[in-house]
Amino acid sequence: MAEESIIKGWLDEIIDSDLFVVEVSLTGPKNAQKLRVFLDGDSGITIEQCAKISRKLAAKLDEEDLIKDAYQLEVSSAGIDQPLKLLRQYYKNIGRSVKVFKADGKEEKGKLITVSEQEIQIEVKNKKVTEMSTILFQDIHHTKVLVTF
Repeated sequence: MAEESIIKGWLDEIIDSDLFVVEVSLTGPKNAQKLRVFLDGDSGITIEQCAKISRKLAAKLDEEDLIKDAYQLEVSSAGIDQPLKLLRQYYKNIGRSVKVFKADGKEEKGKLITVSEQEIQIEVKNKKVTEMSTILFQDIHHTKVLVTF
């Protein structure tokens, strides 16, 4: 865990202000660890940005010798199939359809309308009735953005 915190600090210095770190994980046995970095941006993130950040992070890792043994580095966007983890991701997805998985096991689908520090509001359409549903973050297990075509 200490390594992930250090790496996150380095990434905060490396990435542009419109980008942000979603998750850093270091897994696997000491002689074959996998460092996975998931990034996002207020306007999305490109493959070119991920590659640039990967090169800079790899250079910093080599310079600081934080991971002593062999490792594999993977820098990518937090894909649409990944649950929202940060408040900033919720703000970014206002206006999109989401599925909220609640801590009590219930689910709600709707359009993400508002986000605050404590809660989200989604517009839920049931048959011919549209209702607003307010869900506290403490009641959310996870939220996924729904892909619509």
